[in-house]
Amino acid sequence: MYKRQVKGSSSEYELQTGVFTGAEYSLSHRMQTHRCLYWPRKPDVALIFMTAEKDRPAAAAKVRIFRVRGEVERAAAPDRPAPTAGWNRHVGIYYEDPALCYDFGNQDNMPGFETLIDRLITYMHYSGQDLFMYPGVWYHGPFYPSPSQGAVLQRRHPHNFIEYLLLRFEAEGLGFLPTINLHSLPSLAHHKWRDEMIVTGEAAAGPLSVGWDGSPNLIGWHGTRPNYNIMHPEVRAAVLTMIDEVLDLYGDSPAFEGVCFHLTKHCMLWFGNLEGGYNDYCVEAFQKDCNLRIPVADDDPGRATKRYRWIMANAREAWIDWRCRALRAFYGEVAERLAKKRPGLRLVLAMYRPVFRDVVPQPGTVGPGDIV
Repeated sequence: MYKRQVKGSSSEYELQTGVFTGAEYSLSHRMQTHRCLYWPRKPDVALIFMTAEKDRPAAAAKVRIFRVRGEVERAAAPDRPAPTAGWNRHVGIYYEDPALCYDFGNQDNMPGFETLIDRLITYMHYSGQDLFMYPGVWYHGPFYPSPSQGAVLQRRHPHNFIEYLLLRFEAEGLGFLPTINLHSLPSLAHHKWRDEMIVTGEAAAGPLSVGWDGSPNLIGWHGTRPNYNIMHPEVRAAVLTMIDEVLDLYGDSPAFEGVCFHLTKHCMLWFGNLEGGYNDYCVEAFQKDCNLRIPVADDDPGRATKRYRWIMANAREAWIDWRCRALRAFYGEVAERLAKKRPGLRLVLAMYRPVFRDVVPQPGTVGPGDIV
């Protein structure tokens, strides 16, 4: 795997690419050629080679650079088997960060953005890719004009660039699937934290995700639990409203393929792991659905921690199962909205395993990397 970095550049998003080998991807035991199509932004370019795992060596023998003149040769369309459940497997380009305007040019307004999309399309055809997955809703809100949230546009994009992208993709026979990688929302920002909420236990009744220690996670980032609890009615309603907005704006486009939930640990579209989600409404629903009673008073200010300790000691697997069922029901509701808009639209769940070691609150209760 290698990454290209521009000296003096404000970012390192220009080009990252790699190849998985071993396990289900059998080794050839021969040197192979890996081709990339690249538009340099500056003449000073570096190549950095790396491997993703310790003690998994790799080798690079030669680097050849060619200037492309005229039309770029397209890759031959792969032979595809019959569709399964109405879908074929796609080969596509996937972004976690909205870095399109760093990769294929440096233009975030027309007509420069048009050239940038020309290059994206050329690259996809060149490499045989037919699907583009890119943030439609990022960390702090939508990239589309949202009546409920306002356009929280980040990382330099033209207004409503998704509409333009879909128009171009329709003409090229390509698909687009917006990703949602959500940490917080403007419509939820009025839920303020006060230190006394831990003492009184007030936090457990609100939408802020309450941790095993009774506290929220307001300044957390990747590798920490979510800020909000997806099971709270206000949080669920906000996400479903955005799904409806995306479908109203783009759902009729033949190039629109559905929606992807990008599930990092910190994403508020799930629980993250066992450290969070000990809000009243979750624990009450868990007790009702599983016909059990946690011996902690409902008005106990320290109930989140006491509930956590009792559950880990007495009902850990049942708690995990209940949370999975609750998420499945929510995802099913999203999928139904997509199917109702147009048959064939799909909800895709991208399970992103964290690259950070989790903080273990108590030995033997939540292990590093637990995602439940």
